[in-house]
Amino acid sequence: MKHLFAGNPMMAEVLREKNKALAPESWRGGQLAARILLGVFYLLGLALVLNNIQYIEPVILLYVLMGVQTLLIPAVLHATIAGEREKRSLDMLLVAPVTASQIVIGKFSRALVPVVALSLAIGLPTLAVELARSADGAERYDLNRPGMLGFMIASLFCLLFAMAIGGLTMWISSKTRTASAAMMSTIGALFLLLIVVPAIAATMSYGAGDFADFVIEMNPFISLYSAYMGPSEQGAFSVSSGEYTLLAMILYAVCTVVTLWLATNNVHKLARTGGSQ
Repeated sequence: MKHLFAGNPMMAEVLREKNKALAPESWRGGQLAARILLGVFYLLGLALVLNNIQYIEPVILLYVLMGVQTLLIPAVLHATIAGEREKRSLDMLLVAPVTASQIVIGKFSRALVPVVALSLAIGLPTLAVELARSADGAERYDLNRPGMLGFMIASLFCLLFAMAIGGLTMWISSKTRTASAAMMSTIGALFLLLIVVPAIAATMSYGAGDFADFVIEMNPFISLYSAYMGPSEQGAFSVSSGEYTLLAMILYAVCTVVTLWLATNNVHKLARTGGSQ
């Protein structure tokens, strides 16, 4: 593991990405104006959340976080391999003294810097809401709420889901020739997995029985509610039980490892055949 992280030359890109974001030249002109505008909108949203803290369930903010991750991660990661291949700069990287696994992990880590920043921007206010609601009088809120434990489990759930999307995007990026093809393929895959497959399972729920229910309950936007609130009934089907939530989290972790491994194998093949070909 040391050669993938501490001993990985590609990890220097993480520091370069951070230094680039904090560099004085990035705080001038249009970039400065964009950051100020973004900061104003963020502070307004934060003020709105804190002003209505008694009406907001933290799980709603976690849904916002998961939705933003679903959109942001493919946007950040889709060009990690495909973009280098399209610009014909991958060849130089493949002959450098780094392994395919170091390239994949380094690119994955570098591109996740803005994702982590955004997750903290949404996660910290969510934590503040959870702490405020947990400290408030029990008579104002549902006694069955899991409180901080549920919040921590749901936060871990969001992290594992984000890692799974990142791994999937890296794998697709390593299979495509252009950044635009990687982006469209990733969007198509997520649309299929998150919307089409659960929709088909829902229409087959009466015929397929337990398997259709399993497919529906593995949908992260359903399992997240269970991760935070625990088993309950919602609508026409049962929201994932604790066992389903745990299974979903294990599935996302396995998906991350497998897709990054597949991406590494694809980079190996590119190194043998000529990266930009």
